[in-house]
Amino acid sequence: MKRDMLTIAALRKGCRAEAYAACGYNPGGDSSPFRNNFVQQFLEVGADIIVGSAFWKLIGEASTYDELLEIAKEVGQSTQALLP
Repeated sequence: MKRDMLTIAALRKGCRAEAYAACGYNPGGDSSPFRNNFVQQFLEVGADIIVGSAFWKLIGEASTYDELLEIAKEVGQSTQALLP
């Protein structure tokens, strides 16, 4: 991932482009730091890898992450009713 990100950065030459690795959620929740030893060996959280709500704010609007959580909650509730 890091090699690809550096390649994109080198090729952009004056173009407005940014390359990130991303994780759509933080297993520990947004209030706790992202902890993944393998990822942290190669990527700097917040600079190279965008995690959780920061990712969704980058590609969407400020409310995108909260909307996704609400959708997931609704789906979970509706599918739970289908379980025996």
